[in-house]
Amino acid sequence: MFRKFVALPLVCALVFALGLALMPTKQAAAQQGISWTTGFRVQNLGSAAASVNVQLYNPDGSSAGTINDSINPNDGKTYFPVPNVSAGFQGSAVISADQQIAAILNISGNNFAYNESALGISQPSNTVRLPLIMRNNSGFSTWFAVQNAGTGAASVQVAFSPNPGAGNSFTTPAQNIPPGASVIFDQSTQAELGNLFVGSAIVTGNQPLAVVVNQTGTGSLRQLLAYSGFASGSNNVILPLVQQANAGFNTGISVQNSGTTPATVTVTYGPNLVAGGSPLANDTATLEPGRSTVFLKSGAARYVGSATVTTGAGQEVVVVVNQFSSRSGTAYEGINNASATGRVSLPLLMSRNGGFDTGVQCRHLGAATVNVTLTYTPNTVAGSTFNPPPVTQSVPAGTPFNVQQGTFSERYVGSGIVTTSPDTPIVCIVNQLNNAASDDRFLTYNGVNY
Repeated sequence: MFRKFVALPLVCALVFALGLALMPTKQAAAQQGISWTTGFRVQNLGSAAASVNVQLYNPDGSSAGTINDSINPNDGKTYFPVPNVSAGFQGSAVISADQQIAAILNISGNNFAYNESALGISQPSNTVRLPLIMRNNSGFSTWFAVQNAGTGAASVQVAFSPNPGAGNSFTTPAQNIPPGASVIFDQSTQAELGNLFVGSAIVTGNQPLAVVVNQTGTGSLRQLLAYSGFASGSNNVILPLVQQANAGFNTGISVQNSGTTPATVTVTYGPNLVAGGSPLANDTATLEPGRSTVFLKSGAARYVGSATVTTGAGQEVVVVVNQFSSRSGTAYEGINNASATGRVSLPLLMSRNGGFDTGVQCRHLGAATVNVTLTYTPNTVAGSTFNPPPVTQSVPAGTPFNVQQGTFSERYVGSGIVTTSPDTPIVCIVNQLNNAASDDRFLTYNGVNY
């Protein structure tokens, strides 16, 4: 029996769970004057070989092609470029399997000048929250794809809410989306938002929806940062990595009130991992329902650590973290504390792969020291006999677990599983970075708790 997962309206991320939808899947499409291509990787988290089916959809809901494959236990496969579709394909995908799977989507623009990752969406919702939306904000505008993950036609509206003094409120007319299909909303062409817009949005429909947001820099700011929309909020959100003045990288934390009453928000920063470095002062704000704010960490003092976003009783928020330098940018989703488990899937890990290396950053939620282990799947590089050994670290409470694959002596492409002993909830993100490139080759995705 196949179970579905909803992933991303663009096939440019990894899919996750037993059935996922991939939002906009683009083979060679253009948005904001950029030519986009995507690929995705699927990891089998089960104990037996997984029979995987990928159904690709055109914007009108018709079939654009299918992929049927088998993936060995704990192994993964990459699909790039997207196979079995026509040249110029732009659409969406649903991935299903008879074992639990995880997946990510990678999207690239203008021959890899822009790069980013997003996680396949396994829990679509009739209401999806988008904490950071922009139009002409210091060269950045967003565009997002909304995929109908239901079985009937979806009537969809988007309500935009500006931060104070940063644009106009606006609700789009209802738009119909066939089952499986996706539609793109491009803020660079939405004059109703005003010349400048910085704020948030809420997407609603009468069918379950999956949304992926792309933040695109234009002109000299050739950067892409992407995140998946949120089906629900939390009063305790974990941010595994926060940086300030770290090799030129800083952090922006966008928080949206996902509840129906005002929310008092506190961002508490963990210990500074920089030797002799000072901690960051906590941030606070009060947000009206649906509204958002941004906490920018761009001071002169170097900081590397993590953070927790909390609210009062009965209040909930959703959070997106932007990591950026003058050259590169990437984003990830803040992780609901309640979704943490003692095991995390990392569908794509790399070393020396076309100049790309990955780095894993995790934070366990226990109150005592825990042993954290990263185990690698077999190397998929043809002809290689190199397989990295497991890494175990003793990690005190509040201190991140960090492993860099760039230290490997040989090329590696595979997946990973993070476990804890004793069994303790943990959350992770993975950064993919090519430091030698002159353009934006910085991508991030959230690990998959299961």
